[in-house]
This record gives sequence, structure tokens and C-alpha cells, in this order.
Amino acid sequence: MSVQNKSKWENRSITYTIFLSMLLVALVPLLIMAIQGYHCASMAVVQLQSSHLDSVLHARKSRIVDWLNDRNNDIATIAAAPCTKFVCREITSGRGDVEKRKICALLDQSHQQEPAYESLVLYSANWKRLETSKQTVHNDKELLSSNFKEKLMTATNAIVASPHIHDNGVVAIHIGIPVFEDEMRVGYVVAALDLSIRLYSILEDRAGFGKTTRTYMLYQGGHYLSMSDHNMEMQEEMVLPPLAIREGTNGKAEFYKNCKGMDVIGVSSSINDLNWMLVAEIDKKEAFAWLYSLRLRAAVTGVIALMLVVLMSMKYSRKITSPLLKLAKVANQISDGNFDKRLPPLKGKEPKDVAVAFNSMLDELEKVQTALVQTAALAAVGELTSSIVHEMRNPLSSVKMNLTALQKKVADDEVYSELSEIAIEQAGRLEQMLYDLLQYGKTVELNWQLLTFGGGMLL
Repeated sequence: MSVQNKSKWENRSITYTIFLSMLLVALVPLLIMAIQGYHCASMAVVQLQSSHLDSVLHARKSRIVDWLNDRNNDIATIAAAPCTKFVCREITSGRGDVEKRKICALLDQSHQQEPAYESLVLYSANWKRLETSKQTVHNDKELLSSNFKEKLMTATNAIVASPHIHDNGVVAIHIGIPVFEDEMRVGYVVAALDLSIRLYSILEDRAGFGKTTRTYMLYQGGHYLSMSDHNMEMQEEMVLPPLAIREGTNGKAEFYKNCKGMDVIGVSSSINDLNWMLVAEIDKKEAFAWLYSLRLRAAVTGVIALMLVVLMSMKYSRKITSPLLKLAKVANQISDGNFDKRLPPLKGKEPKDVAVAFNSMLDELEKVQTALVQTAALAAVGELTSSIVHEMRNPLSSVKMNLTALQKKVADDEVYSELSEIAIEQAGRLEQMLYDLLQYGKTVELNWQLLTFGGGMLL
């Protein structure tokens, strides 16, 4: 700290000191408590939102998994039907027509029970289309990609092909299952499903949602399969959420910007082994709405506390400085020559003691001043006396010398000789009196000597 700043700090007013002290004592702990409280509240909100989103997420996930399991069960039931196996063997007989009608009825029934089916097709082991549902809309090229066929040829259970987006923006998946008879692969059941019919309705269900809560699905972490917000343009590629969301947070909240550029809190969870990721998110503004209100209240409380600190510091500083100002006023009046001025009675024990001590000091100073005036007067008198005595000693010495001379002249006259001796004696007496008067005005100096009494030593 520089000398100038140190001087300013030391010369600060009592009001400023009290205000600063009360500010530190009152607002600093309040600020620390507010920060700690806000931090704890933020953590609580994040935990609460994480729990809420996770519950919403798992409720949607359970419904989606159940729906997928039902579709797997549908095609598994079709694949296990005796009529399916009979038709796959491509036996031409009267019974073959009956079995074909049965498989067609089974395919049509499954298609009617689940509107999400776009196509249901039965293939032979060499990928010849055998039977289809009446509502089937896909040809073999659309249903059977080379990768899907390779997986089906080695699979023993139902498999789900990678989702794809149609020209109309609908996301679809293909499900296939091999047909076995006596452990021989005799055919395949393939279904195409429109995800928008069932999955989107599950995701768009607002039960348990806040105003900005939304759910959507990702495939392989990079492709959006669905968006629950109809105002959001559906694209195959969008702004991706963070890696933690794409890999599955399993109930742990993540902060990020979604594809609309909004700050959100999100959780995610994988769906089986399909490389599907279900995401639930809520706008950060809505999630922390209560905290924003709490922060506003804290700010208002801080302003009120600051006003109280200002008012209390002004009140108490005035209470402390008022006696000091009165003391300074009386001191200035005394310095201007009004020596009879005294402090009035002050309120409070300490100010009252100061006033009594100050007035007592002034009374004692007045007495000392009077004594000093008297001492000065005596000193002046002594100096004048010394001067007069000095002036008187000179003519007195002349008189004494002349009397001594005259005494010698009248030595033979007994009468005049006695008179001259009396005059000389009185002149000497007067001279001794003047000498004593001079000695009285001098400063007394002690002459310390060591004296011995009875073998001891005294100072």
C-alpha cells in the first residue's frame, strides 16, 4: 500500500468505517449463504429433473420395447405356424391351396391388428415371394437389402434391419425371422413397419411432461429417427447432442444445446441391442425456472439488506460521532478565547465520562493558568526588585565608604565617633538586607555530599 493510500485509509471517516464494517459483517455471510444455497438448490433441481426425465424415459422405453417385442412375437407366431412351414415347402396339392389361404389369412389378420405394418411377406428359402398380406406395398427390392438378407440367412431368431427414411420423411424398419422345419431353414417372414404410426404416438404422449419436455430417438448415435416436436423439421442429419447422450447416460443429466439451439438438460438410454437411443430433454430455462425466481428473491433480499446496512450505519455513526463533534466544537470555541465554555451533558456512559474528564481538565488548566499568571507576576516583581536592589547597592556602597572616611575624621570626638559608627552599622545592615533580597530571587541548587554517621553511609 502506497503512503498516499495508507494516509487516506487512516484518515477515513468513522461513518465510512462503520458502513464498511457492517457491510462486511452483514452482506458477506449473506452472500456466501446465498451462493451455497443456490448451488445446493441447483444440484437438487438437476437431480430432480434427472429423476423426472429418467422416469419419463423409461416409461416410453418400456412401451417401445413392448411394442417391438409384440411385433417380434407376431412374426415369430407366423413363422411357427404349420401352414407357413407347409407353404414354404412349396408343395403343390389340394392341401397346398388350403394352407395358402390359411397363411394369407394369418398375414392379413396381423396386418389388420397392427396398423404400423406396411408389408408382411413370406419368402421361400431361396427368396422367392410366396404369400403377402393384402395391404403389402413393398416389392422385393425394397424389402430385402443385401445386408438384411445375409443377416437373415445366418440368424436363428428375429432380427431388425437398420432404420431408413422414406421419401415422404417417414422412418421405417424391417423385421425378419427365418422359418425352420426339422431344423432346416425353409423360408423367411419379413415385415416392414412405419415407426410414425406407433412409436411417434408413444413419444408424443405428453403424460408427465413439462411444457418443453420432449423425447426422440437416435440411431447409431448420429441419425434422428423421430422428433416429438411437430414444429421441428425432420431430417436424417441434425445438430447432434453430446457424445454422452449418444452413448446413453443411463439417467445421468447432461447439459447441451439441442438441434434448435436451445440450452437443455437431457438423459438417454439404449433400447435393447438395436443401436437405438431414446432421449428425453427439457429446456434449461423451464427446468431452472424456480431457481431464477429464487435468484431474483435473493437479489431483492440483498438490496433490502444493503439498505438496512446503510440506514443502521448512518444511525450508529451519527450516535458515535455526535459527542466527538460537540467536543470539537467546544475545543474550537476555547481556542478562539472563550475559556469559560464547557461540554454539555452527553448521552451514554462513555460520552458522559469523556465530557466529565474534559470539563475537569479545563477546570484544572484554568487553575494552572491562574497559577502561571501569578508566577509570572512574581517573576516580574523579582526581576524588578533585583534591578532596584542592584541600583541601590551602588549609592549605598558610596555612602558606606564616605561614612567610614568621616568616622576617621571624628575619631577624637566621642559623640560624633559613636554616631558615625551607628550610621556605618545601619548602612551595613541595609546592604545585607539588599544582598538577602537578591539571593531570594536566585534558583536554589542542591549540593549533594556523602556524609558518614556512626560507620554508615548516607547520601
